[in-house]
Amino acid sequence: SRRRHTRYPLVTGVQTCALPISNVFESPAGLLYLPGSAEGHRIDHVSQHLQDNPAKKLHGVFEGDRNRWLATIDEAWRKSAAGGPLVKRQQQNNRTVTTVNLKRRLGYVGGSEGARDGNPECRLVRIVTENRREVITAYPVQAF
Repeated sequence: SRRRHTRYPLVTGVQTCALPISNVFESPAGLLYLPGSAEGHRIDHVSQHLQDNPAKKLHGVFEGDRNRWLATIDEAWRKSAAGGPLVKRQQQNNRTVTTVNLKRRLGYVGGSEGARDGNPECRLVRIVTENRREVITAYPVQAF
């Protein structure tokens, strides 16, 4: 079967015109990335997880480029709909925290503690949403 490649628009930089005027990006899986966060947009916030941040105690780091991690988050979101032992969902105030085990290396534990422990691999994705599908953040984690 042919694999479909989805290109995700840039939120900042040269290709800003790729986004609608409202700056709302809906992923193929139906997740919404909206303006907001200290970085100005949720995609920019999640992009912080493309590189390590030793100033943080723990920091999940995705491997690969932006298209790859957005596709990984979409894959985890789709799998979360099926539920089962590879999915854990919990409410934290008005947010839903969904953690999905994709059973393959997605990234590693960074930050000062991650470095101290040899940057262990992450096989799970944690997605924090509001209003069912508005992404607040998403990052790789080591365990439920």
